[in-house]
Amino acid sequence: MFTMLLGQIEAIDDMHVSTRFFSFIGPIFPLGTMFITNERFERRGNRSVHHYDGRPLPLSMKSVILGYLRVWLLIGAVAWPFISMWGESIGGWRNEYIVSIALLVIWLFVVIVPGRLSEEQRRQLRVLEQFAGLPINPVRLASFDRENRREVMAGRMKEASLSLDPAEALRGVESVEKSQLGLVYAYARYAGGPAWGAVADASWKRLHVA
Repeated sequence: MFTMLLGQIEAIDDMHVSTRFFSFIGPIFPLGTMFITNERFERRGNRSVHHYDGRPLPLSMKSVILGYLRVWLLIGAVAWPFISMWGESIGGWRNEYIVSIALLVIWLFVVIVPGRLSEEQRRQLRVLEQFAGLPINPVRLASFDRENRREVMAGRMKEASLSLDPAEALRGVESVEKSQLGLVYAYARYAGGPAWGAVADASWKRLHVA
């Protein structure tokens, strides 16, 4: 089976979220999204072999859509003049080239812009990596993985005498020691929901200033 790893998003250092596709010329259908932790290429004779390690994630539609667009838009831009002018004599400027140029512009956009992290998002992921073990947005994880990591952090919160009640945690953010703010932020991100979202925002604001 011929597969391709495409649709890279949320890259930090050498790690990123990507989707593995069954492919023929380009991606046909997605086989699964992964958080890639290690990636390398190896030459075997006259071909290059792609090796990668990572953990499976729930299918990311953002990664899937970008995986399709980043390949098929380029193929379409190159193929369109040949398809639209098949059997005709090609000479000088043709209006068909406008379509190819438009497809190339869109292709450049989807390669460069979507799925990139801002500098602040990178800093947030590094805090999550420090306290939860992975530099990844918790919503990307399978529910059991996310819950396991939340429970581990809950134990650390209790040991540090930090509240697991979101309302109480929000009131106490300003008095939390700076060394513990990262733990509060990471736990709030993994706990999820509007109440813990407010705790995450408040703790990150103070952590960022700190």
